[in-house]
Amino acid sequence: MKLTPDDARREFIAFMEQQHGQYAYPRNFFGVLTSLLLEANGITQDRIMELTGYSRAGVSAALQKIQFLMPIIMTKKAGDRRNYYEYDGSLVGFLVDLMAKRTDTPDINPSLLEEVRVKSATLIDKHPAFIGLCQHTGELRRAVVFMSELRARAEFPLILALKKGTVEDIQFPDVGDLWASMSSWDCKPLGAKTTGHDEDYQAVKRQFFDAMRRSLNPLFSQSAANTLIVVHDVMIEGDTTQERIERSTRLPRSTISEILKSAVSRGLIRVETQPGTRVKRYSSEVSVSELVIVHYRRASIYATSVKNKLDEIVAEVEKEDRVLVDRMKELKRAYSVLEEFSSRIHASIVRAINPS
Repeated sequence: MKLTPDDARREFIAFMEQQHGQYAYPRNFFGVLTSLLLEANGITQDRIMELTGYSRAGVSAALQKIQFLMPIIMTKKAGDRRNYYEYDGSLVGFLVDLMAKRTDTPDINPSLLEEVRVKSATLIDKHPAFIGLCQHTGELRRAVVFMSELRARAEFPLILALKKGTVEDIQFPDVGDLWASMSSWDCKPLGAKTTGHDEDYQAVKRQFFDAMRRSLNPLFSQSAANTLIVVHDVMIEGDTTQERIERSTRLPRSTISEILKSAVSRGLIRVETQPGTRVKRYSSEVSVSELVIVHYRRASIYATSVKNKLDEIVAEVEKEDRVLVDRMKELKRAYSVLEEFSSRIHASIVRAINPS
C-alpha cells in the first residue's frame, strides 16, 4: 500500500527523531526540525503537532530551542493570525549549519577539563585513584580539542562537497598531523606517602562531572550529559558497580540503570555478574581515543541509514506530492555526500590513531 504524503512525512519525522533523540539532542528537537525541513513555505505549530503527535508544550519547547540554535525565521501570512516557521537556508545547507553549531562550541570545555587534570595531578600522591582521573581527563581533553579542530578544518571541504554533490577532488584535512599535534600526559606519582581518603577523590571526580554538565555544547540535552557522566565514570574506574556509580555521580538509580543498559547494547561498556553473587560489575570496552573512532564510524552509518530511509519513502510517494519528493531527494543528495565524507574522515582517523 502506497504512503500518503502526510504518512510519508510522519514516517520520516519519527525516523529522524529516533536516530537523534536517544543519545544527544533534546526531546522532540529533531522531530520538529525535520517538520520544518519538509515544508516548502513554512509550517504552523498546529501542523507540527499534527505531523509529530507531540503536545503543544512539547512543540513550543522544541521550537524555542531550535530558534535559539539554528537559522529559523517566523513569518505571518495575509489574513492569517498564525505564526509560520521556516528553515532559513537550503536543505543541503542544513547539514553545514548543524556542523557549524558543533564547531562553534566544543562538546566539552577543554579548559575545565584541564583544571580537573591539573588538580588531579597535584593530588596523585594523596590517593592512587587520582592517577586514573588525571590520565582520563588529559586524554579526554586531547580528544575534545582534536574533534573540535577537525570540525573547523572540515567545514569548508564539506561545503564544497555538498555544492559539488561529491567528495571527489575535495582536499581533506591532514588528520594524522592533527592528532599527533595534540598534547598528551603521563600521570605518575612522585613517591610521597599516601595520606588522602576516598571521599577526597570522589569530590574531585564530581567536580569533573559538574564541569562536563556545565560546559556541554548547547545542542545537547541533559540526558546526553547524564550519559557522558556515567560512561566516563566507568572509564575512569576501569571496573565498578552501579552502587559506586550512584555514589560518584549522584544520579538517580533508575537513570543510571537505563544509561548502563544502553551503553552495554552500544558496545561501550561490558557487564559481568560477580561470581557467587548477584552483583553486576561494569567495565569499559573502549578507550577515549577509540570513542573518537566510534563517533565518526557512527556518523557514516547514520548518513547511510538516513539516505536509505529517504530512498524507501520516496519510492512509496513518488507521484503523490512533487514538492515533498523534490525536498526529500535534495535531502538524500546531501546525506549521500555526508556518507562519503564521514567514511573518508573515519578511515583517516583510524590510520592516525591506530597506525598499526
